[in-house]
Amino acid sequence: MSYRVRLRREARRQVAGWHLPDGVLVDVYTRLQDDLVANPAERMVRSTVPFDGMTYTFPVIDRSNRFYGYSFTFLIRYSTDEETLWVVRGVYDRWQMGGPS
Repeated sequence: MSYRVRLRREARRQVAGWHLPDGVLVDVYTRLQDDLVANPAERMVRSTVPFDGMTYTFPVIDRSNRFYGYSFTFLIRYSTDEETLWVVRGVYDRWQMGGPS
C-alpha cells in the first residue's frame, strides 16, 4: 500500500517554532516524508508518553555541529482513507555528545 504524510497546520507551526538548524529541519521532514511512509506499521509504536497514541520517534545529528543531536517524537494518526498519515504534533529534545546541553 502507498502512504503519504501530511502535517496538520498546528504541527507545521510547532516545528517552525522550534527554530531548528536548517540541516536538522531538512532531516526531520525527510524522515517524515520518506522513512515513515516506507512502512508505517513497522516504524510507529503505541505509546502513552509523551502522547497517547501511535508515535514515530527518531534521532537526528546536527550536521553543522556534530556535538549536538536531537530526538524527535511525533503523534501520528491515520486518516479515514487509511492511506494518509497525519502528523498531529511533536516534541523534541536536544542533547550534547558526552553530556547534557
